[in-house]
Amino acid sequence: KNCGDFWIKSFDWKNGGFYTYVDREGHPVHYSKQKNVLSQSRSIYGLMKIFMLTGNEKFLPYIHKTMQFQYDYGWDKEYEGWYIELDELGQLIRTDRYFPTEGIKWIFMQHYALLGISAVCEALYTDREMEWYQRTYNIMEQKMWDTRPDKAGYFTYTDRDWTNSREKGFW
Repeated sequence: KNCGDFWIKSFDWKNGGFYTYVDREGHPVHYSKQKNVLSQSRSIYGLMKIFMLTGNEKFLPYIHKTMQFQYDYGWDKEYEGWYIELDELGQLIRTDRYFPTEGIKWIFMQHYALLGISAVCEALYTDREMEWYQRTYNIMEQKMWDTRPDKAGYFTYTDRDWTNSREKGFW
């Protein structure tokens, strides 16, 4: 057994993607059907690394279906960039009244989305993933990088439409 066998218990074959919250056995918890971008990317990365180390293709269908879920639902088609929280059908949801995830872009999530994409690029070097990697990188540089010479670094948050850049996060 490996950690991949644990995580695939939380995979949703009907709708695609991995549930974010799981119990100690790896099964989705009954009270939450969330699928955030972070958990999708982390699952893709982990399963791809297992494939890279072992050559076992068992996890490739999970990876491909999760990548498609990410591209279909995790990407903001109106303004570009990655959402934070989705429900099991891929619909944008609000998860916390103090952190309204449906109305913001968060640099942490933009960076984290690249984790799974980069693992697929490294292992399979597919044109589609290379394009998504470059697209994500470009939008971060254009919309979240603070270009002021004395303030360089990424803003932590912007509004969904990339306005109202605020706070500092990654450097």
